[in-house]
Amino acid sequence: MTALPLSRIALVVREAAVATEDERFYRHSGVDLIALLRAVPFDVSHLSFAQGASTIAEQLAKVVYLGGNDHSLSRKTREVVLGYRLGHRYRHETILDAYLNVVYLGEGQYGVMNGAHHYFGRDARRLSLSQASLLIGLIQAPSLYDPRNDPLAARWRQVEVLRSMVRNGYATEEEARAAVAWPLRLATGASLPALARVSFVVGAPFDYAELAAALVMLLIAVVALVLGRILSPPVPARSLIRVASVGLLLVSVLTAAHSVQVV
Repeated sequence: MTALPLSRIALVVREAAVATEDERFYRHSGVDLIALLRAVPFDVSHLSFAQGASTIAEQLAKVVYLGGNDHSLSRKTREVVLGYRLGHRYRHETILDAYLNVVYLGEGQYGVMNGAHHYFGRDARRLSLSQASLLIGLIQAPSLYDPRNDPLAARWRQVEVLRSMVRNGYATEEEARAAVAWPLRLATGASLPALARVSFVVGAPFDYAELAAALVMLLIAVVALVLGRILSPPVPARSLIRVASVGLLLVSVLTAAHSVQVV
Protein backbone atom coordinates (compact mmCIF):
# COMPACT_ATOMS: atom_id res chain seq x y z
CA MET A 1 0.00 0.00 0.00
CA THR A 2 1.36 3.41 -1.01
CA ALA A 3 0.72 6.19 1.51
CA LEU A 4 0.50 9.83 0.48
CA PRO A 5 0.60 12.86 2.83
CA LEU A 6 -2.70 14.71 2.99
CA SER A 7 -1.16 17.85 1.50
CA ARG A 8 -0.28 15.86 -1.62
CA ILE A 9 -3.75 14.37 -2.12
CA ALA A 10 -5.86 16.46 -4.49
CA LEU A 11 -8.10 18.88 -2.60
CA VAL A 12 -11.11 17.65 -4.58
CA VAL A 13 -10.53 14.12 -3.22
CA ARG A 14 -10.46 15.37 0.37
CA GLU A 15 -13.58 17.45 -0.16
CA ALA A 16 -15.45 14.56 -1.77
CA ALA A 17 -14.60 12.29 1.18
CA VAL A 18 -15.73 14.77 3.80
CA ALA A 19 -18.92 15.74 1.95
CA THR A 20 -19.94 12.11 1.42
CA GLU A 21 -18.68 10.20 4.44
CA ASP A 22 -18.90 12.78 7.23
CA GLU A 23 -20.26 16.16 6.19
CA ARG A 24 -19.96 17.62 9.71
CA PHE A 25 -16.39 16.29 10.01
CA TYR A 26 -14.85 19.66 10.89
CA ARG A 27 -17.64 20.50 13.37
CA HIS A 28 -17.36 17.52 15.73
CA SER A 29 -14.63 15.59 17.50
CA GLY A 30 -15.00 12.04 16.31
CA VAL A 31 -18.70 11.42 17.06
CA ASP A 32 -21.60 13.07 15.22
CA LEU A 33 -24.53 13.16 17.66
CA ILE A 34 -26.95 14.46 15.01
CA ALA A 35 -26.15 11.54 12.71
CA LEU A 36 -26.43 9.05 15.58
CA LEU A 37 -29.85 10.35 16.59
CA ARG A 38 -30.98 10.38 12.98
CA ALA A 39 -30.01 6.71 12.61
CA VAL A 40 -32.00 5.54 15.65
CA PRO A 41 -35.46 5.30 13.97
CA PHE A 42 -34.04 3.20 11.11
CA ASP A 43 -32.06 0.92 13.42
CA VAL A 44 -34.97 0.37 15.78
CA SER A 45 -37.43 -0.36 12.96
CA HIS A 46 -34.97 -2.80 11.32
CA LEU A 47 -33.72 -4.37 14.57
CA SER A 48 -30.11 -3.77 13.59
CA PHE A 49 -27.34 -1.18 13.78
CA ALA A 50 -26.64 -1.13 10.05
CA GLN A 51 -27.25 2.63 9.94
CA GLY A 52 -24.59 3.40 12.51
CA ALA A 53 -23.90 6.87 11.11
CA SER A 54 -20.14 6.25 11.33
CA THR A 55 -17.93 9.32 11.18
CA ILE A 56 -14.56 9.30 9.43
CA ALA A 57 -12.86 8.85 12.83
CA GLU A 58 -15.13 5.88 13.61
CA GLN A 59 -14.49 4.33 10.20
CA LEU A 60 -10.76 4.74 10.75
CA ALA A 61 -11.06 3.07 14.15
CA LYS A 62 -12.98 0.19 12.58
CA VAL A 63 -10.34 -0.40 9.91
CA VAL A 64 -7.27 0.04 12.10
CA TYR A 65 -8.39 -1.42 15.44
CA LEU A 66 -11.54 -3.51 14.95
CA GLY A 67 -11.42 -4.98 11.44
CA GLY A 68 -14.35 -6.33 9.43
CA ASN A 69 -18.04 -5.41 9.56
CA ASP A 70 -20.13 -6.17 12.60
CA HIS A 71 -23.47 -4.45 13.18
CA SER A 72 -23.96 -5.57 16.79
CA LEU A 73 -24.61 -3.04 19.56
CA SER A 74 -21.39 -3.92 21.40
CA ARG A 75 -19.33 -3.47 18.24
CA LYS A 76 -20.99 -0.14 17.42
CA THR A 77 -20.39 1.04 20.98
CA ARG A 78 -16.67 0.22 20.71
CA GLU A 79 -16.52 1.99 17.36
CA VAL A 80 -18.08 5.15 18.83
CA VAL A 81 -15.76 5.10 21.86
CA LEU A 82 -12.64 4.67 19.70
CA GLY A 83 -13.86 7.35 17.27
CA TYR A 84 -14.35 9.72 20.21
CA ARG A 85 -10.84 9.02 21.50
CA LEU A 86 -9.27 9.55 18.09
CA GLY A 87 -11.27 12.75 17.58
CA HIS A 88 -10.07 14.20 20.86
CA ARG A 89 -6.46 13.08 20.51
CA TYR A 90 -5.68 13.99 16.90
CA ARG A 91 -6.29 16.95 14.61
CA HIS A 92 -8.92 16.62 11.87
CA GLU A 93 -6.21 16.72 9.21
CA THR A 94 -4.31 13.86 10.85
CA ILE A 95 -7.44 11.69 10.96
CA LEU A 96 -8.36 12.46 7.35
CA ASP A 97 -4.78 11.75 6.26
CA ALA A 98 -4.82 8.30 7.89
CA TYR A 99 -8.31 7.52 6.62
CA LEU A 100 -7.62 8.32 2.98
CA ASN A 101 -4.52 6.13 3.09
CA VAL A 102 -6.24 3.01 4.47
CA VAL A 103 -9.81 3.15 3.15
CA TYR A 104 -10.78 0.16 0.98
CA LEU A 105 -11.76 0.99 -2.60
CA GLY A 106 -12.37 -2.46 -4.06
CA GLU A 107 -10.38 -4.94 -6.14
CA GLY A 108 -7.71 -5.21 -3.44
CA GLN A 109 -6.95 -1.49 -3.44
CA TYR A 110 -6.39 0.34 -0.14
CA GLY A 111 -5.90 4.09 -0.02
CA VAL A 112 -6.65 6.76 -2.60
CA MET A 113 -3.14 6.66 -4.08
CA ASN A 114 -3.50 3.00 -5.05
CA GLY A 115 -7.14 3.44 -6.03
CA ALA A 116 -6.34 6.35 -8.35
CA HIS A 117 -3.62 4.37 -10.13
CA HIS A 118 -5.76 1.23 -10.35
CA TYR A 119 -8.95 2.78 -11.72
CA PHE A 120 -7.60 5.77 -13.67
CA GLY A 121 -3.86 5.23 -14.11
CA ARG A 122 -3.29 8.62 -12.50
CA ASP A 123 -1.69 10.02 -9.38
CA ALA A 124 -4.08 10.98 -6.57
CA ARG A 125 -2.57 14.46 -6.70
CA ARG A 126 -3.99 15.07 -10.18
CA LEU A 127 -7.51 13.66 -10.14
CA SER A 128 -10.33 15.67 -11.67
CA LEU A 129 -13.68 16.29 -9.96
CA SER A 130 -15.20 13.51 -12.07
CA GLN A 131 -12.50 10.99 -11.15
CA ALA A 132 -12.39 11.97 -7.46
CA SER A 133 -16.16 11.76 -6.98
CA LEU A 134 -16.32 8.33 -8.60
CA LEU A 135 -13.38 7.04 -6.52
CA ILE A 136 -14.85 8.27 -3.22
CA GLY A 137 -18.22 6.81 -4.18
CA LEU A 138 -16.65 3.34 -4.00
CA ILE A 139 -16.13 3.61 -0.23
CA GLN A 140 -19.76 2.86 0.61
CA ALA A 141 -19.87 -0.46 -1.27
CA PRO A 142 -16.79 -1.20 -3.43
CA SER A 143 -18.21 -4.37 -5.03
CA LEU A 144 -21.64 -2.93 -5.70
CA TYR A 145 -20.30 0.23 -7.37
CA ASP A 146 -17.26 -1.28 -9.11
CA PRO A 147 -16.99 0.77 -12.34
CA ARG A 148 -15.50 -2.17 -14.22
CA ASN A 149 -18.35 -4.53 -13.40
CA ASP A 150 -21.30 -2.11 -13.30
CA PRO A 151 -20.46 1.22 -14.94
CA LEU A 152 -23.98 2.60 -14.62
CA ALA A 153 -24.25 1.84 -10.89
CA ALA A 154 -20.86 3.49 -10.37
CA ARG A 155 -22.04 6.54 -12.28
CA TRP A 156 -25.21 6.97 -10.22
CA ARG A 157 -23.29 6.54 -7.00
CA GLN A 158 -20.98 9.27 -8.31
CA VAL A 159 -24.03 11.50 -8.76
CA GLU A 160 -24.84 11.08 -5.06
CA VAL A 161 -21.28 12.08 -4.14
CA LEU A 162 -21.50 15.15 -6.35
CA ARG A 163 -24.85 16.13 -4.82
CA SER A 164 -23.24 15.97 -1.38
CA MET A 165 -20.39 18.15 -2.61
CA VAL A 166 -22.80 20.72 -4.05
CA ARG A 167 -24.86 20.73 -0.84
CA ASN A 168 -21.75 21.34 1.25
CA GLY A 169 -20.33 24.03 -1.02
CA TYR A 170 -17.42 22.05 -2.46
CA ALA A 171 -18.72 22.20 -6.04
CA THR A 172 -21.23 24.20 -8.03
CA GLU A 173 -24.20 22.71 -9.83
CA GLU A 174 -22.53 23.53 -13.15
CA GLU A 175 -19.30 21.75 -12.14
CA ALA A 176 -21.25 18.70 -10.98
CA ARG A 177 -23.22 18.48 -14.23
CA ALA A 178 -20.01 18.80 -16.25
CA ALA A 179 -18.43 15.97 -14.22
CA VAL A 180 -20.99 13.46 -15.52
CA ALA A 181 -21.80 15.03 -18.90
CA TRP A 182 -18.94 13.25 -20.68
CA PRO A 183 -17.80 9.60 -20.75
CA LEU A 184 -15.29 8.88 -17.98
CA ARG A 185 -12.29 6.86 -19.18
CA LEU A 186 -10.83 4.15 -16.95
CA ALA A 187 -7.29 2.77 -16.89
CA THR A 188 -8.51 -0.32 -18.75
CA GLY A 189 -9.47 1.82 -21.73
CA ALA A 190 -13.20 1.36 -21.11
CA SER A 191 -15.39 4.41 -20.51
CA LEU A 192 -18.30 5.02 -18.19
CA PRO A 193 -21.38 6.39 -19.97
CA ALA A 194 -22.23 10.08 -19.86
CA LEU A 195 -25.34 11.12 -17.94
CA ALA A 196 -27.65 13.86 -19.18
CA ARG A 197 -30.35 15.92 -17.46
CA VAL A 198 -29.20 15.09 -13.94
CA SER A 199 -30.37 17.52 -11.26
CA PHE A 200 -27.92 18.86 -8.69
CA VAL A 201 -30.26 21.43 -7.17
CA VAL A 202 -29.56 21.72 -3.46
CA GLY A 203 -32.49 20.54 -1.35
CA ALA A 204 -33.74 22.06 1.88
CA PRO A 205 -31.48 21.55 4.92
CA PHE A 206 -34.42 20.08 6.82
CA ASP A 207 -37.59 18.15 6.15
CA TYR A 208 -39.66 21.03 7.45
CA ALA A 209 -42.80 18.92 7.97
CA GLU A 210 -40.83 16.60 10.28
CA LEU A 211 -39.20 19.52 12.04
CA ALA A 212 -42.59 21.18 12.62
CA ALA A 213 -43.99 17.91 14.01
CA ALA A 214 -41.02 17.67 16.37
CA LEU A 215 -41.61 21.21 17.65
CA VAL A 216 -45.32 20.51 18.21
CA MET A 217 -44.52 17.35 20.19
CA LEU A 218 -41.92 19.23 22.21
CA LEU A 219 -44.42 21.98 23.03
CA ILE A 220 -47.10 19.48 24.07
CA ALA A 221 -44.64 17.64 26.32
CA VAL A 222 -43.49 20.85 28.03
CA VAL A 223 -47.06 22.10 28.52
CA ALA A 224 -48.08 18.74 30.01
CA LEU A 225 -45.17 18.83 32.47
CA VAL A 226 -45.96 22.40 33.52
CA LEU A 227 -49.68 21.72 33.94
CA GLY A 228 -48.87 18.58 35.90
CA ARG A 229 -47.03 20.72 38.43
CA ILE A 230 -49.56 23.55 38.55
CA LEU A 231 -52.73 21.43 38.82
CA SER A 232 -51.18 18.84 41.17
CA PRO A 233 -53.30 15.86 40.08
CA PRO A 234 -53.36 12.62 42.11
CA VAL A 235 -50.02 10.80 42.31
CA PRO A 236 -50.86 8.01 39.78
CA ALA A 237 -52.05 10.56 37.22
CA ARG A 238 -49.01 12.78 37.87
CA SER A 239 -46.65 9.84 37.30
CA LEU A 240 -48.44 8.91 34.10
CA ILE A 241 -48.18 12.48 32.82
CA ARG A 242 -44.45 12.57 33.56
CA VAL A 243 -43.77 9.27 31.82
CA ALA A 244 -45.83 10.27 28.77
CA SER A 245 -44.17 13.69 28.61
CA VAL A 246 -40.65 12.26 28.80
CA GLY A 247 -41.52 9.74 26.08
CA LEU A 248 -42.90 12.52 23.89
CA LEU A 249 -39.79 14.61 24.52
CA LEU A 250 -37.60 11.72 23.37
CA VAL A 251 -39.69 11.19 20.23
CA SER A 252 -39.52 14.91 19.45
CA VAL A 253 -35.72 14.90 19.71
CA LEU A 254 -35.42 11.86 17.43
CA THR A 255 -37.85 13.38 14.94
CA ALA A 256 -35.93 16.67 14.90
CA ALA A 257 -32.65 14.80 14.31
CA HIS A 258 -34.24 12.76 11.51
CA SER A 259 -35.47 15.95 9.83
CA VAL A 260 -31.86 16.92 9.04
CA GLN A 261 -31.35 16.21 5.33
CA VAL A 262 -28.10 14.25 5.13
CA VAL A 263 -26.82 11.35 3.04
